[in-house]
Amino acid sequence: MRELKLIELYNLEFVWRGNPVGIFGLENLQLIHIKRCPSLRLLFYYDVTEKLHQLNELKLEACESLKDLIYSSSEKRPTTKFPSLTKVELKSLSRLEWFYIYRVEFPSLKSLTIEKCPKMTSFTNGFATKDESSTIIDGKSFFELNELTLRSCDKLILVVSSKTLQELRKLKKLIVSDCMKLKMLFNIDGKISHSTELLQHLDELILNDLPNLTQVREERCILE
Repeated sequence: MRELKLIELYNLEFVWRGNPVGIFGLENLQLIHIKRCPSLRLLFYYDVTEKLHQLNELKLEACESLKDLIYSSSEKRPTTKFPSLTKVELKSLSRLEWFYIYRVEFPSLKSLTIEKCPKMTSFTNGFATKDESSTIIDGKSFFELNELTLRSCDKLILVVSSKTLQELRKLKKLIVSDCMKLKMLFNIDGKISHSTELLQHLDELILNDLPNLTQVREERCILE
């Protein structure tokens, strides 16, 4: 199986429960599109993600009950890897708070869109702060990211932290709109090499309807 598309399955709560290997050849799955499945509560168990080596595109839209995309019962907090994933779209997921509660790696991710996720405060909960202020992305997985789009994320206050900013070396397009609490795009705070060129490939920056935005960046760094 190379493609999985689930649309308007109103009573679907889980895509997979237990080990699905005996039913589907997940190793060949390249595309997952799920739309208007309002009862869906969980997308992946961690054991399933280990099989998704070829997954290239993930789109989720209008799944109002979805709280977690990936779940693991292990206390070791394993790292989830999607080595081939290049495109992620998360739209109209009203209960989703984060992409993964532990650690996740996207070494090939080129395009990320998060839209109408009003409770999302961080991309990975492992990096979230205790208050509402947090970043959408943080980690070691965004070296290939070319395009980032954020729309209608009502709790978002900061888009990119200082650590992540240094990793967005290939970012070409950034769109941020309709984020009512957003105060700042970039927070440059910490030790940064004097030779580091931040966002050197950024060609297009679009900001729209951000009523609380006071500054594009805040710089409190120690140059090395």
